[in-house]
Amino acid sequence: MRGAREVVFADYNPDVLQTLTVPNARANGFSTDASDANRVATTTFRFLGGDWGSLSRSASLLEPGAFDVVLAAETVYEPSSFEKHVEILKRAVRRKTTFLESGVAFVAAKSYYFGVGGGARSFRARLESDGDFAVECVQTLSDGASNVREILKVTWAEQGDERSEARRRARA
Repeated sequence: MRGAREVVFADYNPDVLQTLTVPNARANGFSTDASDANRVATTTFRFLGGDWGSLSRSASLLEPGAFDVVLAAETVYEPSSFEKHVEILKRAVRRKTTFLESGVAFVAAKSYYFGVGGGARSFRARLESDGDFAVECVQTLSDGASNVREILKVTWAEQGDERSEARRRARA
């Protein structure tokens, strides 16, 4: 977070932001108070509570394509929420321009959430299904005792990527 112009924390439950996220940021040396003299002057912090679907539709909350990096953890446990997650990534992650590389999202999740059916594998399949994103599993974590976890790297698919182009044509 150091060196970032803006850091946005989002959680479905605003109470989590207030009782856990804000104190955690402060405990790690980040001031969330704009009047704090010790605050890193170039970094602003925002805390957004609510459903990702409402965030993806609000220009006042999330400027389209404004994020170099999006980090998400334990958010894709329910397949019925995948569309909201895809839409927020499409809105938030910066597209490649002449002068800037594409932004990136890292999504950390269990490979499969028993009882609810979501997980990294099914979310990856959903992201790849329309061809807008390139997705790779950059790390698999397994301790042999608990559920396997994966970290997915999500970037905009490059123009000319044959698989992505075929998916886009199939949708049209």
